[in-house]
Amino acid sequence: MNDPSACQQNRRIFFWYFLKKAMTIGSIIDKSMEIGQNEEKGVMKLDKLTAETMQLIEEMALHHENQGLSRIAGRIIGLLMVSQEPLSSEQIATTLQVSIGSVSTNIRMLLKIGIAEKKSVTGDRVSYYIMAPDAIEEEFIQGLERILSLKNIIEKGMQIENLKESELVMQRFHEMLEAIELYRESLNQMITEWKSRRM
Repeated sequence: MNDPSACQQNRRIFFWYFLKKAMTIGSIIDKSMEIGQNEEKGVMKLDKLTAETMQLIEEMALHHENQGLSRIAGRIIGLLMVSQEPLSSEQIATTLQVSIGSVSTNIRMLLKIGIAEKKSVTGDRVSYYIMAPDAIEEEFIQGLERILSLKNIIEKGMQIENLKESELVMQRFHEMLEAIELYRESLNQMITEWKSRRM
């Protein structure tokens, strides 16, 4: 028999996990907007990247590293977020002081997961990149995929015979699955609401 207080505790844990992620991203974006108030249209050109802006990019890198991406991928995301113009791999590498190979590897990954987009410039054979318009949706979808991966592991654990004998372990597994399902439903509702607001 499930313990209602334990279920409520698991729900609170997942709620705060979700809220903390949203607040972290929001805090970084707030800082970006504060920095941008001194710039035309609140955006940055590469020649206007100040030490304060580079610190913001580094905070973005640390945030995404905590979410499972590489730090360089996080830096690229931060740079694309504050850049007014599409950037080439060489521009990104020079600005972030990393190798062109690292940029190429990470930009391919960001294109694959939908956070970055390729942008062509008429008359220029060089590939340029921008922040995808729906990047924030992809951020949360990536978080959901990590949670669903945990769900798969728990479901496998529930099939282990000797673990089935423990009522405590089974209760723990069921409660975690219930909390994960609540998280998934809440996130899907949020994404649907966000898409409707952008229309």
